[in-house]
Amino acid sequence: MRGLKFLGNRQSILQDFPTPKAKDAWLVVKVCSCALCGSDLNTRYRPDNSVAYKGNTSIPGHEISGEVVEVDKSAVFKVGDRVSIYPLITCGTCTYCKNKLWKLCPNKQIIGYDLDGGCAEYVTVPEWSCVGIPPEVSYDEAALLWDPVGAPYGAIERLRVNKRDVVAVFGVGPMGLGAVNICHLLGATTVAIDVIDKRLELAKKLGADYVLNSKACDITKELEKITKGQGVDVFLECTGKEEVLHQIFSLARTGARCGLIGELGVVNRIDVSEEILHKDLTIVGSWMYDLEGFFKLISLLKKGLNVLELVTHRFPLEKAVEAWALFDKGETGKVIINP
Repeated sequence: MRGLKFLGNRQSILQDFPTPKAKDAWLVVKVCSCALCGSDLNTRYRPDNSVAYKGNTSIPGHEISGEVVEVDKSAVFKVGDRVSIYPLITCGTCTYCKNKLWKLCPNKQIIGYDLDGGCAEYVTVPEWSCVGIPPEVSYDEAALLWDPVGAPYGAIERLRVNKRDVVAVFGVGPMGLGAVNICHLLGATTVAIDVIDKRLELAKKLGADYVLNSKACDITKELEKITKGQGVDVFLECTGKEEVLHQIFSLARTGARCGLIGELGVVNRIDVSEEILHKDLTIVGSWMYDLEGFFKLISLLKKGLNVLELVTHRFPLEKAVEAWALFDKGETGKVIINP
């Protein structure tokens, strides 16, 4: 089969890989949709090979949906079933797994990092990581639910965002656009902040009440105007940039709530006493939604969440190299490969 390999240094190639086979309780799924994710850019596509993620030999892609084409001992799925793939393969025996907190498992493997992922014609996965897709849900929608919807929704849900809130979303790449879309659905007044006008235009289309280019205006003054001096209720950090996190803590009023969604890595120089403790901030982190919550995310679609508006580009697998190069420029919404 054909699949993509990252080389680092913003290079990738398409090459032939062995076609996977079903074994034990592992299925073979024909990939129908695989969405590109910024975490792959930061850990595997952009770095040189000396610092690339340890799973650099695997096929990337962890936002996947497709059709079951081969089963072995599956008691649940049959050939032809439409499935969305939960990308975390966990031990099943630790305390977290026993409490269905799969993403917290310390022994997990990640499809698309530790194991071959969805930037290929086929992928093999354990049957328990597959969830059947309702007939009214498309492959593209199903691929987008776990991460670009699930990650921001995990923070938004825990921060209890509601229609009385003013929410400032810093960074409207794919994760931030998902956050804007969800906050708009919940009725919150939503402010999208970025430095790229194309992304701000898309955020407006997805329901942002205000869009601010931080290179062209004074963010502090603009947020004061929007909130009439009362301050932002909820901040969602979706850039993964240390300076933005500092800006959010500086802007946050006493009692504000903050969701950290962008992959920040190591952050220095935070005055915990002044910036967090004495402001009595509520801070949550969120990445990937848990397996048990898939149909809660489906319910957002039924309530009117239009995740397909996040998608700006689609490519066949044979143009996957071109797709990643375009995504790397930071001017797209979600990019999907449809093999």
